[in-house]
Amino acid sequence: ADELLECIAAMIDTDTFSHLVEKNLKSGEEELEKCTIEMILERFNISRRFQSGAKSENEQIYAKVVPQLVEIVRDDHRSGSLRQTALTALDRLCLSAKRSISELLVQALPHVLKAAEAGDIELSCSAQLCLASIVATVGNRSVSVLPGYLANIASRLDECRDYPTDEKRASYDMLVEACLTSLRSLLKVFPQFISGSALEIIVRALSAGYAAEVEASSSVLSEIAVVCQPRLFLPCLASVIMQILTAAKTTEVRKTAEAAIRCMKVLRSFAESSDKSTLKTHHMDILAMILRTLELRRRFRVRSSDRLSSIVDLASAVEKACMEVYSSCVLNLREQDFKSGFLKLIEWSEGFGRSLFEKTSKDSLAFVKYTDRTIPLLGCVVSLFDQLQSIFTEYFIIVADRILELLSANVTMKDRVDTDEQGQRKRKRKSVEKSDYQILLQQMTLQACSAVEKYLKFGDDDLSDAMFDNTLIHLLDLMNNLDVDVQNIMELVSALGKRVMRSSAVKEDGRRRLASINKQVLLKTREASPETRLRSIRCIDALARRVGEEILSTLPETMSFLAELIDDEDQNVETASRQYVQYLEELSGEDILSQLKE
Repeated sequence: ADELLECIAAMIDTDTFSHLVEKNLKSGEEELEKCTIEMILERFNISRRFQSGAKSENEQIYAKVVPQLVEIVRDDHRSGSLRQTALTALDRLCLSAKRSISELLVQALPHVLKAAEAGDIELSCSAQLCLASIVATVGNRSVSVLPGYLANIASRLDECRDYPTDEKRASYDMLVEACLTSLRSLLKVFPQFISGSALEIIVRALSAGYAAEVEASSSVLSEIAVVCQPRLFLPCLASVIMQILTAAKTTEVRKTAEAAIRCMKVLRSFAESSDKSTLKTHHMDILAMILRTLELRRRFRVRSSDRLSSIVDLASAVEKACMEVYSSCVLNLREQDFKSGFLKLIEWSEGFGRSLFEKTSKDSLAFVKYTDRTIPLLGCVVSLFDQLQSIFTEYFIIVADRILELLSANVTMKDRVDTDEQGQRKRKRKSVEKSDYQILLQQMTLQACSAVEKYLKFGDDDLSDAMFDNTLIHLLDLMNNLDVDVQNIMELVSALGKRVMRSSAVKEDGRRRLASINKQVLLKTREASPETRLRSIRCIDALARRVGEEILSTLPETMSFLAELIDDEDQNVETASRQYVQYLEELSGEDILSQLKE
């Protein structure tokens, strides 16, 4: 057979070639037929020849070959291997855009579709991929098979819903991938016509959670989001999200988080491709899906048998994806629409109380419930500051007191947990592990630090006396929280100093407030804890470097504190203090160290 095929290949430029090829494909000898097909693909190197344009005589050869390939595909008595080879050849032939071959491909569609319905998974995969290529080649002339094609894709995906986890798993994964490739091809040719049906199919794929190709499903859904009407798309995606939330009770936490993130990516594709009019109409629908997804933090906590540390990262990843969706909308919303959405978010976050101390004084479980919605709110505030910067400062005021309160959370709550846990045990109620409590408290505090720092950084308006005093009080409490890195506190203190000097309408008011910050932080250097003293002097150093020469106006009051600190019993405090004195000398040009020693 090899020698015969070599001879036939040598006649490629003669009329005899097509006759011999046709004869071989009708021979009934499977091995000869298979080798002939492979020889055609190899000798003509279709993937290259047709991209640059095939010769007319080659086109005539393929016009004779295509019907023979179709005949092999439609013959149920041929082996699956041979039919797969024929489908591969047809798939490759679709690279030709010649009219005569295109017409033959249209005629081949029903037979290839029938092969896609075969019980042989590998054969069905090849047929699905071949169908995708034919549809891409012949375009809207494939409309006659469209209903059956979509039905086949849907049934195949349903078949994969409960596929086995043994050695056949890889085959079913390939089938899902082939079905999604087909669907993508149809979307390109019939975007508006099939988007609704395709949407229903992809909803099945996402809700089923196929092991290997769910990411591909969400990718196709993102393409649907661009072309599908919002009235069809948004309810279907909302349905997927509800299915994910429902399944969270029994599904592995990581898989649930991954599914939610994929849905948010799809929703983001919709938001980014929508015009302002569409967003104005549907932004509350988008927000509703975001808020539902944010409920996963609570569901993870209730569902997981592991410690909270195992789910915090997953919950944070979901919340980040949600905020990316929300941020992609805000720049295209009118101020009134944005404000109504933000107030809705605040209302949702207050589901377990507006204040940290409304219900959490009763037990530590109430505190954990409070964090379920407060931490996502903080993430949203940080994200909106990154997106809108100074524009968002007026909206921050709405939640400023609540967020500033969180800076003092550790000081107020740290002794309460042990008492509450004991009380809960007496009442035989579920308690919260102290380590879990600290993880949530730390995450919430750090998010609050980031939100306040951005408010101080981006705000240009003059701080009211109440706002200034409230901010400073909570910053001083934060300095006692050893779970918060001192760099975060240094950023906040220096940002507050810079803000009052930048935004105060009267310069003397700014200096008065700067002196107040300087004095209150320095008073912390007289506490018994060396760590607190060290944090205080480092914060003062950061403040001075941020405001520059303005800090010299506070020097007379600072001297008495520095005289004590340069001889502090703790080596680290003494070293940090002397470094600060050195900076003041460089700034003022005076020998301050000698004055302190005197």
